[in-house]
Formats: sequence, structure tokens, C-alpha cells
Amino acid sequence: MSGWDAYINALRGDGSVITGAGIYGAAAQPSLWAASSNSLVSADELKSLYNALTNESAYNAAPASGLYVGGVKYMMINSEAGKILRGKAGENAVAIGLSKKALVLATGKGSPNDISGRVERMTADLSTKGF
Repeated sequence: MSGWDAYINALRGDGSVITGAGIYGAAAQPSLWAASSNSLVSADELKSLYNALTNESAYNAAPASGLYVGGVKYMMINSEAGKILRGKAGENAVAIGLSKKALVLATGKGSPNDISGRVERMTADLSTKGF
């Protein structure tokens, strides 16, 4: 178990709200640091999410194209450029946060706000630690 796995466990909690979680290096080609599943998100999906967080035109296009995670298309809702993406697909939700050096991703059956609250706390914590 790597040190990053402890962050995944903390993000997931008891698993009743967040069912999938991952932390990735924030770069044009994001790299896996730790995840609850290797199939949580594809490399192309991760690159697209990173672009939506860091590129204004990609962010502005995301509401029309949707956010894809694990092959599921989420409708982008109530997101903040350069900080957090939130999505909803039926009873499932996703949140992707950007810290100084990492993308924090979580999926689950909770509300987008429940999931994004945990993601935002994790990204803030990582930022204060230089990540």
C-alpha cells in the first residue's frame, strides 16, 4: 500500500457515497498516483477532464459535450473553471478537483455536492502540502 492509497481510503470513507476514487498527476498526460480501480477512468477521459479544468475553451465546451468517466457520460453542472468539475448521470455523480499538482476524482451515488465537498477538501489539503 502506497501513501497515496491512504488518501483514496480517506476520500471513499465507508464507501456508501463515494464508490470510486483516484488521484492523478495534473499534467497534459495525467499519471496515476492511486485509484480504487485501474478502470475508473481511461487515459483519454482523464486528459479531457484535465483540459476542461485548465483550458477555458475546453471548459466552455464541456457542458455541451459532457464529462466522461469510465465510459459514462455525465451532464456537467455547477462547476468552477480551474477548480472543480461536477457531473450527474441519473443517480450517479462525479467530481474532479484540481490541486497544485494533482487531479482528484470521485464517483458515487450521492449528490454531486456531497461528492464534490469531499473532493474539494482533499484538493485543498493536497495544495497546502505542495501537491
